[in-house]
Amino acid sequence: MAKRLPSDPPFKDFKVYGPYVGRKGSHSRRMVTLVRDGSASTTMAYARYLLSVRAGRWLTAGEEADHVDEDRLNDDPVNLQVLTPLDNKRKSARGRTLVTLTCPGCGQQFERERRQTHLAKGGKIPTACSRHCSGVAQHKRAA
Repeated sequence: MAKRLPSDPPFKDFKVYGPYVGRKGSHSRRMVTLVRDGSASTTMAYARYLLSVRAGRWLTAGEEADHVDEDRLNDDPVNLQVLTPLDNKRKSARGRTLVTLTCPGCGQQFERERRQTHLAKGGKIPTACSRHCSGVAQHKRAA
C-alpha cells in the first residue's frame, strides 16, 4: 500500500494512504485510500482529497476537482480549483460546439457537446440527459 498521509480535516476519522496511480495505467488519476477504524475502505481522487483538505470540508456532489492546466497528474494545489459539473464540462469543451437540448424523459434542458448527440449522427432519436431518462423516453415512444 502507498505511504500514509496526515489525516487533516475533514479526514480526522480516517487513515489516509496515497497517492498512487489508479488502475488504468500511466494516464490515470492519482488516488488515495481512506480507511475508517478497521471498517471498509473507499478511494478518492487525490485532487479531490487536496481540495477537501484546503477547504476543511468534504466537497459536495455538485463540486468537482478541476486541473487548471488540464494535466490530470499535476496535483499541485495551485493547479487545482473547484468547479460545478456544468462549468467543468464547459471548460473541457472549449473549441467544441455545445448545444442546448430538451430531455425527452424529464423535459429539463441540458447541454452536451454536439458530437455526442443525435444531431451529429444524423439520427432521429433525441438525446436524453441521463441513462434513466433515456429509458423513460424509450418507454414513452413504445406506448
